[in-house]
Amino acid sequence: MTERIPLFPLEVVLFPGATLPLHIFEPRYKEMIRLCLGEEREFGVVLQRPQGIVATGCTALVAELLKEYEDGRLDILALGQRRFHVAQVIEEKSYYEADITFLDEPAPQERPAPPALVADYERIHDLLFHQPPPPLDADEVPSVAWAMAGELPLSLDFQQALLEAHGEELRRELLHRRLAEWIPQVAHQKRVKRVAGGNGHGLRGKGPS
Repeated sequence: MTERIPLFPLEVVLFPGATLPLHIFEPRYKEMIRLCLGEEREFGVVLQRPQGIVATGCTALVAELLKEYEDGRLDILALGQRRFHVAQVIEEKSYYEADITFLDEPAPQERPAPPALVADYERIHDLLFHQPPPPLDADEVPSVAWAMAGELPLSLDFQQALLEAHGEELRRELLHRRLAEWIPQVAHQKRVKRVAGGNGHGLRGKGPS
């Protein structure tokens, strides 16, 4: 059974449980967001690619109206809700709508994240930002993998693959594999930068003392 919702194509991947600040300035999306605010309706966030929108997205609710400008622009904070598949895009209004079907989510077999995944997540966060990641409670988020991915500058293609992955175990596996590849790359870049910045001779060894 399909359901029709307003559609908001963006160059972003929204995960269930994640927050997304948005500045709404186009007239069609101001109309759409005001409708969603007035009726407390969900709208669909889908990744916009050069060839068109992707077929799997995440619904969002306006969690907070942060600011309303005199010219009608809005600053909002959206909160990711449920994954969906686009069955058909509808162009009857100023903004896009879509007939969608919601995607079932199997119950996770393991709530706590595996220690190896947590260790790699903390390692890459420290390498990238020089500080530990924010505390993560597996019981407070829809998906540990989505929550971890939301804290990291992963590619849109990988984020989309993680959104589409069916089941938490698969998502954790995909994320752990990506982190295992990423950590040595970032660590190597850090070493090269440190050596190059330390002596001005790149990797050619120490300069004259």
